[in-house]
Amino acid sequence: MSFASLKSEIANLPLEQRRELMGYIAALNRNDNGEFLRKLAVKIDDKSPERWLTIEEVEKRLK
Repeated sequence: MSFASLKSEIANLPLEQRRELMGYIAALNRNDNGEFLRKLAVKIDDKSPERWLTIEEVEKRLK
């Protein structure tokens, strides 16, 4: 089945089935991002104050 035909089939699905499909794809993506999730968990678990940012620093970086 081609990608174009998949897109066409998905467009014809009822809303609930499209939502279910989105959840399925999101779960697949999470499983493929194991290394990213591991690195993110290490950063989240890091309690070292020297790596913390102030609100002002965050705002400056986001501008």
